[in-house]
Amino acid sequence: LGGILLFVLFLYLPALFNDFTNWDDGGYVVDNKHIALTLEHFKLFFTENVLGNIHPLTMLSLSIDHLFGGTTNALPYHLTNVVWHVLNTGLVFWFAFRLSRENTWVAIITALFFGIHPMHVESVAWISARKDVLYTAFFMAGLIGWLSYIERPRWWVYLLIFASAVLSGMAKPAAVVFPVVLLLLDYYRGRSFTDWKLWAEKVPFFILSVIVGLITLGAQEQAMHHDEYSLGEKIVVGMYGYVTYFIKAFWWGKMSPFYPYPEDKFVLPTYFYGYIPAFLAIVGATLWSLRKTRTIFWGMAFYTVTIALVLKVVTVGAAILAERYTYIPYIGIFFIVGSGYARLQSVRMRQFATVLLGLFALACTYKTWKQIGVWQDTVTLFTQAIDHFPKANLPYINRAGELRTRKQYEAALRDYDMADKVEPNYMLGIKGRALCLFDMKRYGEALRDFETL
Repeated sequence: LGGILLFVLFLYLPALFNDFTNWDDGGYVVDNKHIALTLEHFKLFFTENVLGNIHPLTMLSLSIDHLFGGTTNALPYHLTNVVWHVLNTGLVFWFAFRLSRENTWVAIITALFFGIHPMHVESVAWISARKDVLYTAFFMAGLIGWLSYIERPRWWVYLLIFASAVLSGMAKPAAVVFPVVLLLLDYYRGRSFTDWKLWAEKVPFFILSVIVGLITLGAQEQAMHHDEYSLGEKIVVGMYGYVTYFIKAFWWGKMSPFYPYPEDKFVLPTYFYGYIPAFLAIVGATLWSLRKTRTIFWGMAFYTVTIALVLKVVTVGAAILAERYTYIPYIGIFFIVGSGYARLQSVRMRQFATVLLGLFALACTYKTWKQIGVWQDTVTLFTQAIDHFPKANLPYINRAGELRTRKQYEAALRDYDMADKVEPNYMLGIKGRALCLFDMKRYGEALRDFETL
């Protein structure tokens, strides 16, 4: 465990030299007038909507960093994220160790790939993803506590678990699935679902989830938007996300801070429907595995429950995928991999699997190191997005905004023009271009853009 934690820490040290980005860091820190450690601001953390979210514990955590870094020094913010990620890796190790009935190999493999997987870089290297590393810590602490409670029910352990759930929900609303995951642990441990106590134990947790869910729905009302896809097409989008995230656990392919929806906002591309049989195959294989073991079903159920809310069946935001959404869900997949390795009896199979996992670990390490560098600043970040998705307008707009801040007006104007070419008359892009033209003292052109707003 010590070796894994040190390796993860050293792997993420380059993140400490990264800067703020204009990808939500302004709303959370740089331009946030309410980020301060005072009683007045602390009260606002529970009521103030920050970019469509109310998460007081996350804002409290960022406010502590603000004492040391203010709005110009990103080091304290990145350091905190890295420390929480290392802590989470340790918690995942302990969780997998306990869940597998103290199988060290399962714990090592689950924790190692949680710590070094490139799809998790976004949750660690992005200051605005503080909510991810923070809610995960309390989420995993609560699950570890539940494994202890199952073996020996004690009221004070139950209270600590509930407190963990509260803190997790205060860090990120995604924690609403906590009681469902508790039921999965009950299943894996063989508890009887006909026992009324099993359900009674969960009532406070479900009530907490409903409260957090209602607060979140109110806060995200503006972020939710209607598109032209039918309900059936949105379900297909959900299947696409489910399969894509699953594939990216083993081969991440092209990575980006922004994954746009298809260009056609009215008709879902035909290739999306190819994910239906892939989805059904994964579900079918998972159910078939119950003939031999509960482990695969449990791991896939954990993955499914923890990723279900972000599969875009309900449209929130402009991105169809986001790498940070895999931070907790991949624990279920890595647990399956670790359990499979631990079950190997043949020496040759064990040697082959060791080489395979070693190569995969090297690939993860290299890609994670490279991806941390992508998050160096706004320009490097959105250059990657533009390289992979040149027909998406938001990356051009975000990079242009940073270039304009650096007074690189000609480069900024080229990006604004590209954004307008990709999606004409998009208000955010037109406004940015107008301001850029104004800065360049090209007042006539700036006025024409302002008149279109």
